[in-house]
Amino acid sequence: MSFYLALQAVRGPDTRKTIERLQAKMVRVEVGAGGRRNGKRWIKENQGFDATADQEQRIWAEATQPGGPSITISVAAHISHMVDTAEHLATRPWSLVRFERRSLITCDSPVSLIRNPKDDDFYSDVGFATAWGISVPLTRELGLLMSDPMVIIERLDLADPMIQEIRTRTNEWQL
Repeated sequence: MSFYLALQAVRGPDTRKTIERLQAKMVRVEVGAGGRRNGKRWIKENQGFDATADQEQRIWAEATQPGGPSITISVAAHISHMVDTAEHLATRPWSLVRFERRSLITCDSPVSLIRNPKDDDFYSDVGFATAWGISVPLTRELGLLMSDPMVIIERLDLADPMIQEIRTRTNEWQL
């Protein structure tokens, strides 16, 4: 079910475009922060080849332009992102919520992220790793709520190696 919900959440072109824009901005920052003199080294480390002066100049110009270089992620990278998203969903406690007086409305993007009300306004953007909850309407009267995984993890045996692994992964996602 978590893989199906991950597919529902990140299947569209908007997610792919967002990932491409983020990667382009990261490349721009990384290349720009290294400076023009480190361009050749960056190309070797990240692109795997020794660049000619012309190639180095072209890559520098593309990487440092506003918005960064034009990046297109592969289908495999998009699928990998869906699998990572599914892991965020699978580690959360799930509960069903019934609505008797009002009914739910669903749409083409049924997965909703719920921001933690304790977060500062600075952290107003929410993603799968930082969301307090994730909600999905299942029918017009039944919703699925996947809440904060730390609530359960903090109550379990701390000596259990599996709990330590889950806690470590959850902390990594939140960084």
